Amino acid sequence: MNKLNHDCLTLVFEVIYNDKNSLYPCLLVNRLWCKIAVPILWRNPWEVITKPYGNLEKIKKARIFFNIVLLHLPEESRLLLKSQDTDKTKRRNPLLNYIFNYVFIKNQKIDILKKPQQKPLFNYISFCKYIKYQLFGQNFYEKVFRHYDNRYIKLLEQEIYKLLINKCYNIKCLDTMGVKYPLYKFPGAEICFAKLYELYCSSKDDSSLFYGLAKICRFIERFYIYLTNSNSGLAKLIETQQKVKYLTIRNKISHQFIRGNYGDIGSAVLKHAHNIIYLSLPIENFSPFYNFFFPKFINLKKFKLYNQIFDIFDIELYKNFYNYPKLQVLQINLLYSATFYAVNRIIQESENDLQIISMDFNANLFTDQLLCRVSQHCSNLKYLRIDLDDMYLHNFEQVLLNCQSLEGIFIYHYRDGNYLPEIGDNLLKILINSSPLSLFKIDIGSYNIYKIHSLRNFFENWVGRKSMWLSSINIYDYDKMNNDFNEMIEYYKHIGVIKKYKDFCFINVYNEF
Repeated sequence: MNKLNHDCLTLVFEVIYNDKNSLYPCLLVNRLWCKIAVPILWRNPWEVITKPYGNLEKIKKARIFFNIVLLHLPEESRLLLKSQDTDKTKRRNPLLNYIFNYVFIKNQKIDILKKPQQKPLFNYISFCKYIKYQLFGQNFYEKVFRHYDNRYIKLLEQEIYKLLINKCYNIKCLDTMGVKYPLYKFPGAEICFAKLYELYCSSKDDSSLFYGLAKICRFIERFYIYLTNSNSGLAKLIETQQKVKYLTIRNKISHQFIRGNYGDIGSAVLKHAHNIIYLSLPIENFSPFYNFFFPKFINLKKFKLYNQIFDIFDIELYKNFYNYPKLQVLQINLLYSATFYAVNRIIQESENDLQIISMDFNANLFTDQLLCRVSQHCSNLKYLRIDLDDMYLHNFEQVLLNCQSLEGIFIYHYRDGNYLPEIGDNLLKILINSSPLSLFKIDIGSYNIYKIHSLRNFFENWVGRKSMWLSSINIYDYDKMNNDFNEMIEYYKHIGVIKKYKDFCFINVYNEF
């Protein structure tokens, strides 16, 4: 491995990018490996900070990150910060600040003005392709530098943005939610944002920020918008992009706002209607959107629809969901009657084009009807995720019989602790008797518990088929049967019935489309 050239190592490291436990040790092999691994690891350092740690752990990691960032501050910024360093420590709640900064996060207080004794080994900042603003819903900087007063934090935040924009070349993703600074005016902005690909923003953000970015950016394809009101600057930014392909909208919209079809923002989105292939938005309060815009998204490939609250939806609007010949992925969250009628219409009109259907939460009222629609209109379906009530197992069996291209299933049900192995046995029997030969990715661990002898019978009947990828299984009488179960899994892995166990994540299939 140590003789592989630069290009080969880069390809290998890119493959293991999401496996940081494997990538970190590559830093220690030799100079070449380290030189290749560092830019990959620093591409999105915020990713490490925002992983699902506890809040204190996140803050510790954020402080380590900003300690490194501050090593790159130019002398001009240090002098500016020093000149304003007249009352930097918070006077409010001194005991609370002491406990938080010195007890919970011992030795992690950041000395902003301390001059580094030596330069960093790498220009780490230049490798960043992502600029984030929020940490678990709040400003990164207020969390990390909370032992300074707000005025000083804002000044420090401004200087860090100047550093990032001046040193980061060709940023891929930018988060402007809550940003108060004219980022487009900072030195290096034209180079930094010239190839911006993804933007997280809020319609509450200053419109001048969007107008400024509109003069620089032309290649933004992904917009994630927290939408509450009209914003002419945001509309201009959307309009000036060459090809917007991905649109995610969050938050409820006021009735006064929606009556005008989102005003200039709606008009800007409409100009990209034929280019949009991914759409995610809530169903409530979006009546004008469905009436006016939806028929125009003829190239839509992925659609995520969800209820933010209970049914506030004119059921007649389901008629506005037309056929989308290129639609492959349909995700539905919080399934009440509103989304049911919309989804029912989409599936009916799909003409067997859908390849992934994922339905989450409260689907029981409509499970039988939806499964009937799937079995009738989705013969090319590859993946299905659904909350399956026991009374609809026969409907599920029809899906297995009619969808002969099915490769993966995620079957679950919320039981409030009432798990009966006999119900699990019924599902296993249906899988044995009716599964298409294409099926091999199976996630049924959240559906019920299973008896070992039923699982053994299931595996024996799978012999000769494609080796399955099986998610974690909960067995009946686990304490007594755990060793037997583990031995059984290893045996069927050995003879080729099981290829993967536990490490299969159903959600990864969405990235294949």
